[in-house]
Amino acid sequence: MSIVTHPPRLALLLLAFPYLLLTAGYSYLIPAWEANDELDHVANIQYEVKHFGKFVPIAYKRWHETHQPPLYYWMGAAWQCTLGIPAFKVSFPPWRAAKPENDKLVFAHKKFNEVQREQARTLHKIRLMAPILGTCTVILCYLLCRTLTFNRLYSGSAALTVGLHPKFLILSAVVTNDTLAILLGSALLFLTVAFVSRRDQDWQACLLLSLGIGFIAGACIITKLNLLPLITLLIPAALLFADYRWVQKGVSLLLVGLAALTVCGHWLMHNYVHYGEWLALRASSERLATILPRTLQPVHGFDIDRFLDFVPSTLFRTFWYNGSFNQLVAPFAFYAVLWFLASLCLGHAFLTQLIGKSTSCDKRLFLVWIAAFAGILAVVLIARQTMQAEGRIAFVSLSAFAVLLTSGSRLYFAQSRAPWLGFLLWPLSMLSFDAYIFMRFVWPHAQF
Repeated sequence: MSIVTHPPRLALLLLAFPYLLLTAGYSYLIPAWEANDELDHVANIQYEVKHFGKFVPIAYKRWHETHQPPLYYWMGAAWQCTLGIPAFKVSFPPWRAAKPENDKLVFAHKKFNEVQREQARTLHKIRLMAPILGTCTVILCYLLCRTLTFNRLYSGSAALTVGLHPKFLILSAVVTNDTLAILLGSALLFLTVAFVSRRDQDWQACLLLSLGIGFIAGACIITKLNLLPLITLLIPAALLFADYRWVQKGVSLLLVGLAALTVCGHWLMHNYVHYGEWLALRASSERLATILPRTLQPVHGFDIDRFLDFVPSTLFRTFWYNGSFNQLVAPFAFYAVLWFLASLCLGHAFLTQLIGKSTSCDKRLFLVWIAAFAGILAVVLIARQTMQAEGRIAFVSLSAFAVLLTSGSRLYFAQSRAPWLGFLLWPLSMLSFDAYIFMRFVWPHAQF
C-alpha cells in the first residue's frame, strides 16, 4: 500500500515507534522501585497472578494501594504471565531515594541483596507494559485531533506534547495504574468527540459509539476513581451536544449505562456485599487513615488554606514534573516559564473558541474544555479528603490539555511573522525540559 494512499498510517508509525523506544529506554534507566508507590502496585499484581480475576482485599498486609480498582492489576498479571514470570513475594528494599545523605541521594539498588537484585531485573520486564499503554495514549491524542479536524501537523504537535510531557514520560516507563487511567481518559474523550461529530443521525453509528463509550466508562470505573468526574461531566455533555434525535439519545444513554455495568458491575456488587458501599470509599478511607495517617486529612469544601494555598502551590510544582522516582523538582524558573506560556495559549484558546463568534458553533471544543475542567476537578475532590494534589491526578485529561495548548499556540501565532511557532512551541518546550531532566536527574542516577 502506498504512503500517498494511507498517509495517516505513516504519521502514526512515526509517532508510535520512536516513542515506544524512548519510553522503554526510560524504563530501563529509572532505578527499580523508585517510582511513586511502585512497590504497592507490583504487590497488587502479584496477588492477581496468584488469584487471577479476584479482588485484592482492602486490608491486605502492609500495602496501601489495595483500595485501588482491579483492572490495571488484572492486565499487569496477564502481562507477567505472558512473560512467563511466576508470582513472587516483594522484598522491601532497604531505602528509597527520598532523603539525601551527604548531599547525595541514596538509592535502594545500591544496597540490594541478591534476592532484591533479581526482583529488580524482573521488575524491569514487568514495566514494559507501561510504554505500550503510553504509546497508545499518544496515538489516541493524534486521532482525537484529526477528529477535531486539526491538520496532521498540529495533530502531531498535540500528540508530541502529550508524549514528551516530562511527568507523563516517567509514568509511561514504570508500574503505575495512572498510565492506564490516562489512556482510558483519552479514549473516553475521543469517543465522545466522535459521537458529537456525527451529523447524519445514523442509528448504527449511534449504537456502536454508545456501546464503545459505555465499555470505556466501565473500564474507567474499575481502573481509578479520579476518572469519575470525567465520566459524569463528559457523557451527559456529549448526549446534550449531539445532533441525534431525542429517541436516539435516550437509547444511547441506556446502552452506555448497560455497557458500563457489564464491565464494572461485578466489582460494584463485590464492594456492596463486602464493604456496604458501591465504591467502598469509607473502607478505603479507614484503611488509608490506619496505614497513612498523615495523608488522609479531610477538610470542608471552603477550607482556604487547602484550596487557595496547598492545591495551587502543589499543582504549580507537580503538573509539569516532579521526579517520581526521587520526588525532586526542577528549578522554579522552568515551571514559571511553562505556566506563563500555558496561560497565554489557554487564554487565547478560551477567548477564541468559547467567546469568539468564529468557532462558537463547534460543540466538540466544549467537550475538550469540559474534559480539562474534569481533570482539575479530580484534583480538588481528592485534595478535599487527602494531602494529595499532584498534577498527575489531572492527567486523566492530559489529551484535552494538549489539544487546548496546541490550538491556543496555533491561534496565537497564526497572524505573526513566525506561524511555524504555533506547532513547534509545545513539543520544543517539552523536549527542552526533558533534556534538562534527563541530564540532571535520570542519567546520573540510572541503574545499569
